[in-house]
Amino acid sequence: MGAEINKDKINNVIDNNSFKKRAHRQPGVENKASPKRKGTIGDWKNYLNENSKDIIKQYYGDCLIEMGYEKDYNW
Repeated sequence: MGAEINKDKINNVIDNNSFKKRAHRQPGVENKASPKRKGTIGDWKNYLNENSKDIIKQYYGDCLIEMGYEKDYNW
């Protein structure tokens, strides 16, 4: 597209949107009073029941697989 990539700006955006900056704590540290959970990969498995997963698969399953978040529907 002809745009120049500024690595410092990209790194700044990544840093400013990190879990640590947004939640004011390290990933993995739970704060039950916060709407932000633990910031760890796969933590959603502790919160969604089978019915919730089935609904998500129905509406977003293809998208999750296409984007690489899941390999198939067996989650």
